[in-house]
Amino acid sequence: MTTIAPPLPGDPDRIADYRIIGRLGTGGMGTVYAALDAGGRRIAVKAVHPAQAADPQFRLRFQREVQVLRRVSGPCLVPLLDSDPTAPVPWLATDYVPGPTLQQHLASHGPLTGIQLNLFAAGTAGALTAIHAAGVAHRDLKPANVILSPHGPKVLDFGIAQVADGTALTATGVVAGTPGWISPEYYQRGVSGPPGDVFAWGAMIAYAATGRLPFGSGQEAAVAYRVISEEADLHGVPAELAGIVGSCLAKDPARRPPAAAVAQVTGELLARQATQVLGPHQQPTLLGSGPSAVQQLIAEQWHQPAPDDPTWATAVSRQRRRRGGLILATALAVFALAGGATWAASNLGTHPTAGPTAPPHTSTAPATTPAATPALARTQVDTIAPWDSTGRLNAGVTVAGTAQGSCFTTAESTSRDDAFRCNGGNSLYDPCFAPLVQNPTAVMCLGTSPTKLFRLTLTEPLPDVPPVASPSPVEPLIIILTDGMSCGMVTGGTTDQAGQRLNYECGNGGGLYGYPDKTGVVWTISYLAKGSAVGTSVPIATSYQ
Repeated sequence: MTTIAPPLPGDPDRIADYRIIGRLGTGGMGTVYAALDAGGRRIAVKAVHPAQAADPQFRLRFQREVQVLRRVSGPCLVPLLDSDPTAPVPWLATDYVPGPTLQQHLASHGPLTGIQLNLFAAGTAGALTAIHAAGVAHRDLKPANVILSPHGPKVLDFGIAQVADGTALTATGVVAGTPGWISPEYYQRGVSGPPGDVFAWGAMIAYAATGRLPFGSGQEAAVAYRVISEEADLHGVPAELAGIVGSCLAKDPARRPPAAAVAQVTGELLARQATQVLGPHQQPTLLGSGPSAVQQLIAEQWHQPAPDDPTWATAVSRQRRRRGGLILATALAVFALAGGATWAASNLGTHPTAGPTAPPHTSTAPATTPAATPALARTQVDTIAPWDSTGRLNAGVTVAGTAQGSCFTTAESTSRDDAFRCNGGNSLYDPCFAPLVQNPTAVMCLGTSPTKLFRLTLTEPLPDVPPVASPSPVEPLIIILTDGMSCGMVTGGTTDQAGQRLNYECGNGGGLYGYPDKTGVVWTISYLAKGSAVGTSVPIATSYQ
């Protein structure tokens, strides 16, 4: 994770409308500042060094590339928010992306595996496709320039590598062209472009899958010789990915597939793997293999927790303290003259404590409404997957109890192909998940936790139920609210409130009515506390489906 360093003497307090609170990185081409916009949004502002700003040719190229970058968009890219290439010091602004780089993740946690690897491969291939379609070549694709954010992999600094020959204005200020990620034609002829990006993508996926540099390490000359003359080390790359990765690492750039073809192949691989969890009959309508399907799967299956990032709060506090002395001295003078403290309080960014104030709008729900928590960036969507592809329990799944019984139809609570409605003794279980193997002998039935399930040993085969022609949308089975409260789906006859059905019962006795509103990145749902007649809309932290 990138940390925020204190500003240095001479650093600006603001760049345009962005308040500078610290430094994220610096290098030969410029400095990357941590900043906040007027609404408190976290921004990365990249300002060119004065030496480059004084070069008219650099300014012309910078302006041209900014115009191109405005046309590039995609869920696995970090879009340009604002820029001014004509300012005395040219700058551009993007969203700040939290999370470790691929390089940092591999150092701390090891290689990516399973669907996480395929999500990473398909997402970054789609990003390259969007970049190349806009007429831009990245020229510095490498593990340090891809962030594993909570919302998927994010390719950073696309296109800026073309601003100046052989250099890049990146978050770390690294010169474009890092040994091990440079193509053979660049070493031999100084040629860079989209085929070089595809080569770097192949090397990066091999590294992500194995944790080993595909052309080894050592002196730059030795690495360059291996890139030009030797085959990449792909031992340990999953077989389904090894073919496309090997094609991307062809020595002849004319033999490498274009990024669009790489995205198509990796999207198809991802769709096939996802059917192991979601069921093969959902593939035509729910999955597919195109860009939108890849992004849907990233939203649902990508598992990178939101990082604990206290550096922003620390940097804001540090910046406030830096300015606080002058403000406080002025406030004390005003207090002595006017006998009041409200001016000082407002300029310090706090609310005055004296005098009547209008109360903020609050819900009429009783105190048992889930407690207020900091605003979410996005609702996390996870899939309940008790079984692996071989019919064994996945790591982390706990058997909370056992029974014998049978399943008699598909689940009422979900349209997943692997979910059934079962009974054991005098109990009814819905949903129970079957492994995607021939003749399963047991199912795992959901309780109140996505990782603690009830094992039902089958006394007869599963029913042969035809797939639903047009399955209904998959709704959450368990909802976790922002205060940590867990709410589980209920089926059968339930109560109604204001025209909405009680669909989830919560551990505190409250309930969730209707289904989540998914129109925003943070989903919401109607919550009614126990004993209350008035509901309120609450945000959803995590949805398990």
